[in-house]
Amino acid sequence: MSSSHPTSSELLVRLQALDQEAFHLLVLWASPLVSRWLQPLELSVADFDEVFQETFLSVHSKFDTYQQAPGVSFRQWLRTLVQHQAIELQRKRQQNLTDSQCAEIAKCLAHDDADYAENESDVRRSIWLACRVTEAQFSPSVWQAFWQTSVLSKSTAEVASSLGVSPVAVRKYKSRVLAALRAELAFWG
Repeated sequence: MSSSHPTSSELLVRLQALDQEAFHLLVLWASPLVSRWLQPLELSVADFDEVFQETFLSVHSKFDTYQQAPGVSFRQWLRTLVQHQAIELQRKRQQNLTDSQCAEIAKCLAHDDADYAENESDVRRSIWLACRVTEAQFSPSVWQAFWQTSVLSKSTAEVASSLGVSPVAVRKYKSRVLAALRAELAFWG
């Protein structure tokens, strides 16, 4: 994890290094959020697609600005990019976009994120992404110790025997993975 941004994940480090798989995972996680944020604007399909695409191009090209924004969650930063792209689209379509029209776009995109936690598919997607990113941080045996004890509910002794390690090692592996997974979930969730 990046020491300059304690809530960031290994995925952010990979994004900063322009890792395409990391960007693909980010798009999988964030696409439904961006789509939901754009819905209140009632854009045409073409405009929706343009704002959507430009948002992710901005994520890719302006990622360093997120790294320089301490205290801003990734979702807040992403929503700001969506808002900016929606306003830019409207400016292209309508030369004299007023401040009140910009404010209306911002208002449409600024709805409360309380519904996010209640949306089961968003929660599952965040868990899936957190697991993928966390798994990549550990060796297969460490991940299996966690997975088998925490998810498959196997006993520590059984997992230790199957992996050829001590029960103490299994508990230590599980603890390390859980700590990393908690940090990921705090970021993505």
